[in-house]
Amino acid sequence: MGSHAEGSREALSFIAWEDEVDYLMVRELKKEGFPGSEHWSLENDDRLPDLGMLIQACGKRFKTLQRDRRDRWRAVGKSAVEIENTPEDAVGALWLYLEHNRREKLNAEKAAGETG
Repeated sequence: MGSHAEGSREALSFIAWEDEVDYLMVRELKKEGFPGSEHWSLENDDRLPDLGMLIQACGKRFKTLQRDRRDRWRAVGKSAVEIENTPEDAVGALWLYLEHNRREKLNAEKAAGETG
């Protein structure tokens, strides 16, 4: 999983979760309001998302997950492709992208409603 410089503040909190997203991805998912993230503790990984939870959160916007020739993972969603070193990070990055686009669309609709 991710690597951190020795002595860095992040390295103190880093846990090498097997079959789950790494610390930096967890932090981003939590910051963006991933479903259930309000119950996450970075010191206790028992509630962190696994690959199935990440795919489920993408919903119908998730299309497929593939490994490429360079041993990287490609998560494909509706109008998006994210490439990362682990399948969990690829799907996590896809969810972040899809969620960002969903929020932008809602904000645009809200702004159009206010001006119309």
